[in-house]
Amino acid sequence: MFIVTRRATVLVPSGTPERPDLKHLYILLNDPSGKEKLVLIVSISTVYPDRYYDPTCLLWAGDHSFIRTKSFVMYSMARLETVKTLENGVAKRELVPKEPMSAEVFARICQGVLDSKRTPAGLKQFFKPIWDKYKSP
Repeated sequence: MFIVTRRATVLVPSGTPERPDLKHLYILLNDPSGKEKLVLIVSISTVYPDRYYDPTCLLWAGDHSFIRTKSFVMYSMARLETVKTLENGVAKRELVPKEPMSAEVFARICQGVLDSKRTPAGLKQFFKPIWDKYKSP
């Protein structure tokens, strides 16, 4: 059973004509928030030497079982999803649940939301009070 909660991860279809079965790992960054029960999600992408990438939060093989090469958090593509959308995607097997992100790596990813110049301003505003609350003892 998939529970929409912070640190949960899912594979999301992101195929191209050349690679139709491609999926990206997404991390859920907060417990459902507000009347709409919104969750901020970010994707992980592979670092390629000939392409620009956001260096704010790099990930390595072993940071999660799905990550096998040097990767980065793509904050520019962060987005809000509803609990219903995520649950429906899993129920329809469009989204594939994976194991939760470790607490240490999760903390780096969350801090990167606020540190990255690529995170949309509205998403930073949404996430800052949530992250401040999580960081407090």
